[in-house]
Amino acid sequence: MSDNEYPDEYLDENGNEYQEEKPEQERGELRPCPFCGSADIRTEPGINLNYCDKCSAEANIEHWNTRPIEDALNARIAELEAENDILKDHLREAKNILIDKNLQIDSLYEEGYKLQQRIAELEAENAALKAEPKPLAYWSDEKKQTYADNEGRSAKRSEE
Repeated sequence: MSDNEYPDEYLDENGNEYQEEKPEQERGELRPCPFCGSADIRTEPGINLNYCDKCSAEANIEHWNTRPIEDALNARIAELEAENDILKDHLREAKNILIDKNLQIDSLYEEGYKLQQRIAELEAENAALKAEPKPLAYWSDEKKQTYADNEGRSAKRSEE
């Protein structure tokens, strides 16, 4: 590799060298006043000084944009916001799973209720079948007719 060639990680998508990011003060951008937040900042190059027109705060040109505590707090805020976004996504997923499980539980309760009703019906029918038959005199007219019809069918079958 010659002196003019760079590995791919040092080249942008067009094959050009990455330009090193310059600090704000080298680009001529000044951050707002750290005390009042005003953007009305004046620079006195002859005396190497920046000052705020609103609150008269002053700082050396090299130090105006240097705010390590604020930068550290902003970085921490960004980390926490990213972590909160992840946790919110997890919470949404957990809520959706819980909703699905609750629907399944509701369905199981409904199915269980229907099964209990069917069991009660079958137990009542079973008890009726096991009970001693009542004498013919206590039968309703409808039941007597049904019995007679069934007997008649049975007699016809035996004749055939």
